[in-house]
Amino acid sequence: MSARIPLFESGLAEPRTIGKYEVSHVIGTGAMGVVYKALDPHIQRTVALKTLRPRLLQPGPDGEAALQRFRHEAQAAGRLNHPNIVAIFELGQAQGEVFIAMECVEGRPLTALTAHGRRLPLP
Repeated sequence: MSARIPLFESGLAEPRTIGKYEVSHVIGTGAMGVVYKALDPHIQRTVALKTLRPRLLQPGPDGEAALQRFRHEAQAAGRLNHPNIVAIFELGQAQGEVFIAMECVEGRPLTALTAHGRRLPLP
């Protein structure tokens, strides 16, 4: 089960939609972006939306490089097909947000599995 972080407690702007996706809550945050749990209303599918922070998209070479890395990530992951890798559904841009829509997998965070120095078995 992912940790549910209400949008208003995340300290972030509260998007209700990103493109066609109806945002439910923040799943996680990082240096480069925010991942939201959202619903694709057209096919009633829950997705994870990984977004790139707007400050990284500033005009200039750094912004272009960040956008290019994000696109490469989506393209590389989108070419993979394996039960242990989430499926990529869409790379998009809407309302100033760049996003990757991907399969949303419910479960425990990796940090919970490796807490207290526990190691995951190799298999």
